[in-house]
Amino acid sequence: MDSKEIDAVIEEAGAIVGIKNEWVYYETQNEICKFHLDGSNRVSIYESANGIQSAMLDGDWIYIVTNWQDSRRGALQKVRLDGTGLLHFEDIADAKPFGWADMEIRVHDDWVYYSLEVKPGNLYRVSSNGNANEVFIEGHITNVAFADDWIFFEDITIEEPWIYMMKLDKTQKKKLYRLDLVC
Repeated sequence: MDSKEIDAVIEEAGAIVGIKNEWVYYETQNEICKFHLDGSNRVSIYESANGIQSAMLDGDWIYIVTNWQDSRRGALQKVRLDGTGLLHFEDIADAKPFGWADMEIRVHDDWVYYSLEVKPGNLYRVSSNGNANEVFIEGHITNVAFADDWIFFEDITIEEPWIYMMKLDKTQKKKLYRLDLVC
């Protein structure tokens, strides 16, 4: 590929998902693709009839959130970097297109953490093999980050908007900073 062809591929990409082992992974409206760092060998590794809302690369997997459209449900899934091993975690039956705006996915220590505007903003987690799924933190949780065995998050419940930190075993929850939300 010449530089114009590489620019065209990057222009088509909705977002760069990540770079690993000399491959660039990116999402378009309906698929996850990859190409070599030199721009050659463009390959589609995943397609969704619903469209893709977001994707992230972690280890040897890409975690994907599909859109809600018509009567089809949105979903949380993962697929290997070569396009094999698709694992379906959860259907999101009540999701509406505007509700996905605050969708977050984070992967930490073999758990996939996610929050949805449509499930009143709770932070959920599912094991990376799909076997365990639970509400991890109740509230209106957003902006999640991890450091060792700590989770940092915003709970933007209107009555008490705070940034918190908490151990991953759900102990030692501490308020760090009160947020001033402007409605």
